[in-house]
Amino acid sequence: MQRRQPGDNVQTETSGQADRIPSGVRAVGASASPRSQGSRAGCGFAAIERQLAYQPILETRHRKPLRPNPIAPWQLSIDDLRVFYDVGTEADGPVRILAIGRKHGNILMIGDEEVRL
Repeated sequence: MQRRQPGDNVQTETSGQADRIPSGVRAVGASASPRSQGSRAGCGFAAIERQLAYQPILETRHRKPLRPNPIAPWQLSIDDLRVFYDVGTEADGPVRILAIGRKHGNILMIGDEEVRL
């Protein structure tokens, strides 16, 4: 098993613009970029990379598999940010960020919409 290095496989599709995001991570959708979630979220890039660059499907305190839902099979929690992602067919395959939201109490906001899982 080869360990990913920072900068490997960096791709994103956020509002049609290419941005740099953590290695092996591919963001999909308009609200997928932590930059769209406020100034504090810039710090989230480093945390997302640390958490998802190696063994993204290993359950930890901050990474959890979700019950079947319309958003994503995995969730990463970083402070009040929630990163919803999927991993390719290989256990250490490419990671696709499907949505990033912010948790306020028991309310999850993705973009301007309240989402219930």
